Amino acid sequence: MTTSPVAYQLVSLTQSLRQCSEPAQEDAIHAQLNELVDRLLYEEREDEIREALALAEDEDTFCNLNERVEWVAEHTTILEEDGSTTLQSLFVVPVVALSQGLPSAPRDYLKGPAFQSFLESFRTQGLLPDDASMVVSPYLYHPDELSKLGFCTVSDLNDAVHAAVVEGCEVPADALAQTGWPLERDASPGQMVCELRFILGTVVSGDEASALSLSQPTEATDGAHDAFIERGHQWTRAAQPHVAQMLGLATTEVLVVLPLGFFGGFRQGLVALYTLMLFSQATGALEERGLSPRAVRAVIAPFGANGRVDEYRVSLLSLLDGTLVAGLTQRAIGIISEQDTVAFVRQALLDVGIEQVQTLYQLQQGEGTFIAAPTADAPPGGGRLQ
Repeated sequence: MTTSPVAYQLVSLTQSLRQCSEPAQEDAIHAQLNELVDRLLYEEREDEIREALALAEDEDTFCNLNERVEWVAEHTTILEEDGSTTLQSLFVVPVVALSQGLPSAPRDYLKGPAFQSFLESFRTQGLLPDDASMVVSPYLYHPDELSKLGFCTVSDLNDAVHAAVVEGCEVPADALAQTGWPLERDASPGQMVCELRFILGTVVSGDEASALSLSQPTEATDGAHDAFIERGHQWTRAAQPHVAQMLGLATTEVLVVLPLGFFGGFRQGLVALYTLMLFSQATGALEERGLSPRAVRAVIAPFGANGRVDEYRVSLLSLLDGTLVAGLTQRAIGIISEQDTVAFVRQALLDVGIEQVQTLYQLQQGEGTFIAAPTADAPPGGGRLQ
């Protein structure tokens, strides 16, 4: 099968930006890349975009090209009748709920006074600029509904949400990615389950800076970044009770994550879910054995075969004698890098209160084994869970 010339062009232009030293030339390449990606999305040439990403052999080229395609897919520029332009930016709010199972009624949650208060919190907490407007789809999305979407579909979804909510158009459910929640095993009586859902919306603004202020600072300074993070924390604290009320849960049973662009927000939702699940695993393992988090150290090791990481296994080792106390597992998530996966696994362990966390970077193999890092008193070895 012959690789598309457009795929080579995308990679070549992305690589050329790294050698570019003239601002005017750099701006021209950025414009050419955005126009090319936008055309491929409009013509639904998803395969050629995927080809280009597969051709990007070095990590920098892949990340830069992928980030650009995601940004263009999440944003739609609209030419108004007066000749001005507005920018439509698709975002998601990840929500993690701890309950005995959310009833499968995605259209019944986002409504009523709690929904209105949730919408108002964007403005009152400083996430939504004064010169921007926002619409939110009154539908609570399951991860399976959004995980199937490609770049071209997300680009279409941005327009579909705006048409359905603002213009009142009759938009088919599948165009809105509202295909229904999959059937899931009900929790046993008294059993709590951790579930991830998404609230989806779009911001309409006059320029890029206004749209981006929703999800990242518009000034590249430490002060701007710190201020943005603080605004985000304030917003999540304000929004959490409203979301909990919509779900019929206590505020302590809901985690609301800062709104982000569609692709980054989807990944961050998965990170939040798996961080909480790993936190629960580690806490439960220590409580079951009557151990303090400070009595163990943790070793994170990648496991897999043929050079591919399938999962990460965490050994909890006694600080007294180095014996294996418990083992935890976190499967690899294809859309989250190894570096980011290790980072959130590590953070979950630190949040538990484990002060010593180490990482082995060499790929390990074996079934049911947890590798212990070498110490001054013990050679490298493994332990098997009993």
